[in-house]
Amino acid sequence: MCSFSTKSTVKEEKERPQATIKEPFYKYMFDKRVLLPCILVTFNYIAIAGTVNFMGAFGKENNVGGRISQFFIAQGNAMVIVRAFSGKIFDRFGHRILIIPAAISGAAGLILLGFSTSMVMVLVSGALFGIVFAIIHPIIQAWALTLVPPEKKATANSMLLIFIDFGLAIGLVGLGFLDKSVGYGMTFSYSAAFMIIILLLYLIGSKKTVTFEAKKEKSRTKHTSLRTVKP
Repeated sequence: MCSFSTKSTVKEEKERPQATIKEPFYKYMFDKRVLLPCILVTFNYIAIAGTVNFMGAFGKENNVGGRISQFFIAQGNAMVIVRAFSGKIFDRFGHRILIIPAAISGAAGLILLGFSTSMVMVLVSGALFGIVFAIIHPIIQAWALTLVPPEKKATANSMLLIFIDFGLAIGLVGLGFLDKSVGYGMTFSYSAAFMIIILLLYLIGSKKTVTFEAKKEKSRTKHTSLRTVKP
């Protein structure tokens, strides 16, 4: 009887649910640790909104016509080539070595696109902007997921998607007003400013961000050292 009662008690203890920590609802929707990646993605998609929505009108403006769509062919080819090795570079060297040259490439591509007078210039600008398309979003998303614990990865992904839509909306409306004043070509060239903003914000803010695993390791090392010092 004693052994039976002991066995039953152990079983009940195992089946007893663990207490969960209740958090405010907004913490499931927002995490400040991924705010910088979200802001960078927003500026990226503001620039993308211009190329997606106004490329056809730009072709008519600079007398290239329907051939302007070859910009996206060059962009797609560059994306396929870059994506073939960018993931491996990220895993080995981190995001810094990718995001910085990608932002510079994007700025150069948009400036060149704005002043394009031939298909060669359009194709080169498409290839340069394809590098941005292949790197900024996927690499920043991968970086953002390293900043939060596993249970917050869904929150990080959700925030990124919301900020992407926000960037597309701002880009469509804001650049639409701008092109009425300066034309489509100069609108693309001015959009290079968003790439410069991405570069500056990244250089300033990325130094202050620490991955979740690094924080965890630092905390573990601190506790270990305290145990060692404790008599």
